[in-house]
Amino acid sequence: MSSMQSRLELGVYTPAQAAWLTGVHDASAVVRWVFGSGASEPAIIPRATKSNNGLLSFVDLIQVRAIRHVRAKTKKRPAVSLQKVRIAVEMAAKKGVLYPFARQHTIYEYDGEIVLRLEGENYEFATGPYKKEALLEDIAAFYADDLSYGSDGLANRLTPIVKRNRSVVLDPSLRFGAPTVLPCNYSVATLAQAAAVQGCTSAAKTFQVSKADVKLAMDYDAMPWREAA
Repeated sequence: MSSMQSRLELGVYTPAQAAWLTGVHDASAVVRWVFGSGASEPAIIPRATKSNNGLLSFVDLIQVRAIRHVRAKTKKRPAVSLQKVRIAVEMAAKKGVLYPFARQHTIYEYDGEIVLRLEGENYEFATGPYKKEALLEDIAAFYADDLSYGSDGLANRLTPIVKRNRSVVLDPSLRFGAPTVLPCNYSVATLAQAAAVQGCTSAAKTFQVSKADVKLAMDYDAMPWREAA
């Protein structure tokens, strides 16, 4: 298997694509989190390497998505610093656990610190001392319900939308991880762009799919992902 084929099977995303797909406001933030920038070290251990020419894998995409949720400031809690994310990742790596934010986990926040608990594992990584009763409601478990995991424990499919018997999935085994409408198996971009030019009905006829498939692609393409992170 060639190195290019291997990379493609892991999913391929530019920083700009990863930013749009995860709701991060700026592609430069994705680069900073995954690969570092200048004197700043990356917040995670990327599955992609520098030989990937700055491209992210699916596992990296999911890690970025997790950091976005941790970094989102709300009325109830401040944004967690990248330093705290980096500490949790380094603690996990010392235990032989790579890519913890791409595994089944729950994150708790307390006074600017985080506790990262891996589901099904006897692992808990805390960036500082805490009391269990002081932990706030988990801040990142709510988005994990749309992820599926492989036998290696890593996320292998994201299903952001399900409507009746149709769904949009991001799966590195399908179209290199591009958002894809199932079961028709066309990419979101193909159907949404056709609908923008031809209209929903004509696009459905062109690709011999249901109008519901095209509408689902349009709905996903128009979702308001972006918010400050």
